[in-house]
Amino acid sequence: MVRLTFIALVLAQALPAAGTADVCEQKVPASLRSALKKKFPGFRPPRLGDQDADSTEFNRHAGGDGCITVARGDFDGDGQKDVAILLTNGKSDDVRLVVALRRATSWAIYRLPTWCGSISACYVETVKPGLFKRTESLDIPLSSPDERDYLRSRTENVLSGTVEATGIVYAHSGGKWRYVWVED
Repeated sequence: MVRLTFIALVLAQALPAAGTADVCEQKVPASLRSALKKKFPGFRPPRLGDQDADSTEFNRHAGGDGCITVARGDFDGDGQKDVAILLTNGKSDDVRLVVALRRATSWAIYRLPTWCGSISACYVETVKPGLFKRTESLDIPLSSPDERDYLRSRTENVLSGTVEATGIVYAHSGGKWRYVWVED
C-alpha cells in the first residue's frame, strides 16, 4: 500500500492535471501558436514530454520550470517579450529553431540555423547582453556569412544547442541574426 501511494504521488507531480496546459505550451501565446502553425505546417511547439527527463529535472532543481525548449526575452531591444522556440514535427528528429519578435499586432518570425538533431536533446534559453567569443575548440573556418568569431550585443540573446554538448549564441542587430559558437 505504501508503495502504491508513493507511485501515485510521483505520477501526480510528473503529470499535469487534466485540463492543465503543458508548461511549455503556456510559454507560447495563442497568437504565436497560430502564426507558427501557418508558417511551419507539420511542425508544432514542443511539450514538456518531448524533452529528456534528466534535463527537465536538472532545470527544475536549478530554479526553472522544466521547459528547456521555449525561452522568452527581449531579443530586439524594443521592450516587448519575444519568444525563442524549438519546433518539432513529432514524427522524426527534425527540429527547427525559431525566434518570434513581438510586434504591435503580430509576430516577426525568423528561422535560425540549428545543428541540434533531436528535440529531446535540444535546449534554448535567454542570455544577457555581452561579448561572446567563438570557442577555441572549433578550428575550422566560419561556415556562413552570419557566423562570427565574436559578437557584442546590447540586448538579450538566444542560446541554443545540444544539452551538455554545444551552445550557439544568436544576436539580433540591424534586422539580421548573427551567431557565434560558444561551446563545442
